Amino acid sequence: MSRILLVISLFFVLSVPSYAADPTAEPKPPSAAQAAAAAVPLDQPNMDHAALLTWAALAACDALKFSHADYEPRLRQASLHFSDAGWESFASWAQKSRIIDLVTAQKMILAAQPKEPPVIIQEGALEGKYRWVLSMPVLTNYRSASNQRTQIEHLYFVVERASVAESADGVAIAQFILEDKLPEAPSSAAEDTSVKGWLQEIKASTPPAPSTDKDAMLAWAAAAAARAQTFGFDNYEESAARSQKDFTPEGWEGYQRGLLNTGALRNVVEHQQILTAAPLTLPFIDGEGLTDGIYQWRLHFVLVQTLRAGNKKTSIFVPVKMTVVRSPAAQNPPGFSISAWAEVE
Repeated sequence: MSRILLVISLFFVLSVPSYAADPTAEPKPPSAAQAAAAAVPLDQPNMDHAALLTWAALAACDALKFSHADYEPRLRQASLHFSDAGWESFASWAQKSRIIDLVTAQKMILAAQPKEPPVIIQEGALEGKYRWVLSMPVLTNYRSASNQRTQIEHLYFVVERASVAESADGVAIAQFILEDKLPEAPSSAAEDTSVKGWLQEIKASTPPAPSTDKDAMLAWAAAAAARAQTFGFDNYEESAARSQKDFTPEGWEGYQRGLLNTGALRNVVEHQQILTAAPLTLPFIDGEGLTDGIYQWRLHFVLVQTLRAGNKKTSIFVPVKMTVVRSPAAQNPPGFSISAWAEVE
């Protein structure tokens, strides 16, 4: 289901949308910009940094500009800047924050603008698509007839290359995480049922993995990755014993081999360093399904690795690809194990 149809279904718009294609009309030739974007392979950037940052700032803030009276058409239009996975990410944030309930219940107007230009934290090709990991402080304003509140919130988001059939600009937002503290939404029995239905529908658009909650798996994977990459020159064996339980035997062998190949362990020991790590965001799911009768998820994410030695501290961003599989609780109580790990150069 395309993201346009997905958004339409979320709002229960059952009639044919006004922007649906006319089957009798001749297709319009692509614009020069669209033709140029289509000519660039998806694993390469199709615009320079200045153009990308301008597009990203406008597209991200566009999703945070709506009111109780026009949230449906506004969000429908904003969704065109997202990939399907990115729109699911935005909807997940909207559900958890109850932003739609808040705006509609208090008859508010939400407006947002960049407080500072976005910053590129990491970029490069991954799984056949060029991606940019971005960070941007956002100034959001919540206004109703009786009060107004302005606050600074921090947005982490990922923009990736897309075909011109998916996005006229050749790029789309693939993940959206806003760190925020929203005003309290009033508790009321007369909640907007169309909003609740929209959120339920969008969550149902990607069925959860069998026998588990996907959010729980992602949180476990992020924590397990941080554990594996947190150790010091004087306690590696102890830390490794704790982390090994998070891996299958093959996964642990591959992870250890990676530490040796990259020289990370040798550097920590030789220079008496302490390594700590934390995921920049929750992992993205690149694919999932049964393989040889075992359910697995292919993930990728960016780890922030920090090396400390005395008063010196250095931080780097490391893209990681990881495969998580279902495992017996007797092997690992959470029911998950890491079966493959690779740092992307």
